[in-house]
Amino acid sequence: MDTHSIIKQFTEQLSSSPLEEERITELRPIDFVMDYYRSPLLGFDDPRDNKKHILEWSSEKERVKELKRINKVIQQYNNEADANREEFFSKLPIDGKVHTPSDVGYEKPTIPISAHPLWAVACIQKLSRDKNSRSSQLRDPSSLYIDEQKLYQTFLEISNDDFVEYLNKEIFKYIQSKVQSAIKKGAWDKTNMWFEPNIKFLEWFDSKGIDTESKDNGIPDFLSKWAKEVVRYLQKKGEMKHQDILLSIEGLPNSYNHISKIFKTRDSKEFFKSEIVNNKSYYSLREPSKFK
Repeated sequence: MDTHSIIKQFTEQLSSSPLEEERITELRPIDFVMDYYRSPLLGFDDPRDNKKHILEWSSEKERVKELKRINKVIQQYNNEADANREEFFSKLPIDGKVHTPSDVGYEKPTIPISAHPLWAVACIQKLSRDKNSRSSQLRDPSSLYIDEQKLYQTFLEISNDDFVEYLNKEIFKYIQSKVQSAIKKGAWDKTNMWFEPNIKFLEWFDSKGIDTESKDNGIPDFLSKWAKEVVRYLQKKGEMKHQDILLSIEGLPNSYNHISKIFKTRDSKEFFKSEIVNNKSYYSLREPSKFK
C-alpha cells in the first residue's frame, strides 16, 4: 500500500488549500468505512441527450468491467465538453464582463464530469472541532473515499472494524516516520505540519484502547478473519491436515474448498507462500515463534 498516496488523497478532499502543509494539518483518523459501490448505480447522466446510464453487476469482475465501460463514455463526453468550452470562449464578446453560456445563446455542454474510481472505499473521519468557528463547534464528519486497488482488496477481505484499525495504523506509522525525522533535524514543534495529525491519531488509539505497537500475536492486520483462524489453529496444533483446517473454521463458506483460497489479496498470498508450509497436504507454520 502506498501510504503517501492515501494521505494525499485524503488531504486533497479535506482541504482546498494549495499549500500542502495546510492540507496535512487537516488529516485525522478514520472512524467508519462502508461500501462505495451499490448496484444498480447511476453511472452517467449524459447532458448531451439526458440519457441515464444505469450500471448493474453481480461480481467484482463485472463491477470493474462496467465502470471501465462507462468511464470511456464519460471520457468521450469530456472530450466534447473541452471542445465546446473552447468554442464558447471564442464566441464571448470582448467587453470585460463575465458571461455564462446562456448569455450568448450557447447550449452545448461545457462542464467536465469526473470518471468513477475503480477501487474506492468510502470513509468517514473522526469528529473534530472547527478551528475556524468562534464557538469551536463540531465539524461535520467528512465523507471521503480512497481509490487504491491493494487497499480495496484488503477491505473486501477483513471486517470493517479491522480495516479501520489497519488503515489508521498504517497512516500513523507514516506520521511517526515524519515525526522522528523532524526530531532528528531539530524541527519538531507545534508549527510542524504533522503535529496536529500526530495528536489526533494518538487520541484516537487511546480512546479505542488500541496499542499501536502491538499485533494480534504477530498475526498481520491485513489477513482476513478466516486467514487469522488458520494461523491460530496452526499455532495451537503445530501441523494439521488440509481438510481438518477447513472443517475447523466456523462459518467458512463452501466456496473456500482449498486453504489457499482463504488467502486472496496480494499481501495474504505472499504471507501464505512465505509463512505456511505444505507437506503433502499437512500444513504448518514455517516459524511458529513469530506468532507467539
